[in-house]
Amino acid sequence: VSQSRYEFGVSYSKTTHSTHHSGDNKYVQISQEKNILNNIKLRNLKDWLTNYVQNLSIQAYSISDEIKMTITNSWIIIGDHNQKSILHNHHNSLLSGVLYINAKGNEDNIIFSRQKTTDRFTLDISNPSKERPPSPLIQQDHKIIVNTGDLLIFSSHTYHMIDEIKSKSKRISLVFSVFPYGVLGYNKIGNEVKISL
Repeated sequence: VSQSRYEFGVSYSKTTHSTHHSGDNKYVQISQEKNILNNIKLRNLKDWLTNYVQNLSIQAYSISDEIKMTITNSWIIIGDHNQKSILHNHHNSLLSGVLYINAKGNEDNIIFSRQKTTDRFTLDISNPSKERPPSPLIQQDHKIIVNTGDLLIFSSHTYHMIDEIKSKSKRISLVFSVFPYGVLGYNKIGNEVKISL
């Protein structure tokens, strides 16, 4: 992540509002602009991110050539020392991405949380050990350490939050939503739909 992108992210600090309660400085700030990546200065970055997500979707979902991914919204999140976010997920998107413009690995992280669902049964996972640590797939919360330049892509329905920031420098991230377009569903069972840009 270049210095210019860092400065670009910081430039939005004067046009942000709290992600939770207005005027509450306990929570990270979100840019009022929700289409950051449409800025001409970031055209190459948007193209690169779109291609990356498209290739990742092919690997993860084995999607056909008739399905393409597009970045629908993008915004800047700026956090200061001791600020945090609430636990949340992202609506109206399939995938979410976070590109860390400024983050310190030993002090910055994101926490993914496994919410209660309609699990058919419960396994006893109360005795983890050093030799047999709990899998991230069954942990209630899973913390990922993040550094400047890291890119995370995850399912938008997954709940996540920013833990209280320990770093004294600004934590800046570019967040974006991804949605598919093209032919979705199955023609054989009559639920096929075509979504156009």
